[in-house]
Amino acid sequence: MTVWMRTAKHRRVVAFRTFLRTLLHELCHHLDYELFGLEETFHTEGFYKRESSLFHQLMRNQVKTS
Repeated sequence: MTVWMRTAKHRRVVAFRTFLRTLLHELCHHLDYELFGLEETFHTEGFYKRESSLFHQLMRNQVKTS
């Protein structure tokens, strides 16, 4: 699995939260294929709920700095 930290068009580094969401999104696809043995992995409401749940669990203890 490869996840890029830069935008394709302008090669700018993406924000950490954006990178983490992308990483979790691809991880969910990987789990669908490898762990659950699905032939296809669709962008369903349940898929996004799993992705979002993982994101919020990982970000729960993050301190906001402004």
